[in-house]
Amino acid sequence: MVRNAASILFAAVLGAALAACGDDRHLYVEGYVEGDFILAGPKVQGRLEQMLVEEGDRVAAGEALFKLDDREHAALLARAKAGVAQAEAELENLLSGKRPQEIDVIQAQLEERQADLSLAEIELSRQQRLVRTGAGSKRALDEAKSKKEFAEASVRELMAQLETAKMPAREKEIVAAEARVGAAKAELAQSQYLYDQHTVYAPKPGTITDVLHYPGEVVTPGSPVVSLLPPENKKLRFFVPEQYLSRIERGNELTVSCDGCVSDLTARVSYIAPEAEYTPPVIFSSGSRDKLVFLVEAMPLSGARSLKPGQPVEIALDLDQDLMADPALESEEEQLPGPDEETPADTKQSIEGAPIAEQGDPPDQNQEQQNGPQLGEDLGDAVPLEDDAADHTQEMGEG
Repeated sequence: MVRNAASILFAAVLGAALAACGDDRHLYVEGYVEGDFILAGPKVQGRLEQMLVEEGDRVAAGEALFKLDDREHAALLARAKAGVAQAEAELENLLSGKRPQEIDVIQAQLEERQADLSLAEIELSRQQRLVRTGAGSKRALDEAKSKKEFAEASVRELMAQLETAKMPAREKEIVAAEARVGAAKAELAQSQYLYDQHTVYAPKPGTITDVLHYPGEVVTPGSPVVSLLPPENKKLRFFVPEQYLSRIERGNELTVSCDGCVSDLTARVSYIAPEAEYTPPVIFSSGSRDKLVFLVEAMPLSGARSLKPGQPVEIALDLDQDLMADPALESEEEQLPGPDEETPADTKQSIEGAPIAEQGDPPDQNQEQQNGPQLGEDLGDAVPLEDDAADHTQEMGEG
């Protein structure tokens, strides 16, 4: 019973709002401003060190919002940078070969062996002349040949060492060193990313609507710290009776007015609920359909910055814009009195007047259904919803 009374009261209030002002082609309803808030939080855990914004501040995209304690990750970042430097030095050493000082040592040894070779060649020539004259011995000649061959081998060895010292390391060693450099750089990138996450920036321009944590608190990854509302995330929400639902489409432009708003505030319908926002617990009839309302959302086209979430607004919808003619409405207009005929003092379009004929209603509906409780009637004149349900149940039983 309480729910039924609340339902009738809601319908009466909505009917009064609709009847407050209107004309033949506009529907006036009351609504309110809503916002899709962005909750900004860190991706890493840490102690909140500094809050850089306050409630009500307007921030630009990329502006710093708050900062966490980053000393631990600063040390990890420094170690990663040192690891990259070490890996790159090892690779450079393999690519460049021996140091110049080491090459100088090998060069000096080579010159010494070349001198020994020259002396061995001279001694061999002298022993060969002595042997030809019969003054020398075969043994001395053999020793001279052996010394010359040893000197030649020593020279060839040092020349090979010198050439090797000037060449880079083996290909596989270089590939392994390059891989170590890549791993070190990847670790550095990860450390840099985690370090940067200790300062959180605004993803979009907007207004700070709430601060949820304060310096000294420990926040976890994903925990919201501030709430941000961009102007483009504001929207208008209002409810339209079921009988006007066919006159509203996505893309319809609305005229909006409110206290303190700009004079040229407009909006465009962006969403229409597929189901009724409020449904009485009775089987539908032509009378109960008047109590059905559908949620409609509209995005402001101008003046969105002046709107505040929860602010009441009045919305005027042009029922004739960009819609094809409705035969039911045309037949209804033909029955309305002409301009020369006498008309009631109040000609506003409201739900207190005759209801718009619904397509598909049986022609033999009883008088109670045709004159069912309307949204604009007084609470005392409205038929309780439970009585409707009881009457319908009795009819079904008789059937």
